[in-house]
Amino acid sequence: MEVKEQIFEILRTDYSLRKKIADDLGLRETTVTSWAYRKQHAKVGFYTVANIIKDHTGLTDKDIFEPTVVVNQ
Repeated sequence: MEVKEQIFEILRTDYSLRKKIADDLGLRETTVTSWAYRKQHAKVGFYTVANIIKDHTGLTDKDIFEPTVVVNQ
């Protein structure tokens, strides 16, 4: 799933959210910062990380992820 650009911007500017994610996953806060600047969709879209973001910001899955387009063949 693709994470919306808005979420990367939130991660770049919200230290307490980055710190919470880092603490919960046993990482450094700078690691989470690098995810935001590198736009690492897989890391930020990880189930646990997405849930921390939702709990901290009050956002929903629709607010965090781009809609998925399904193409029938």
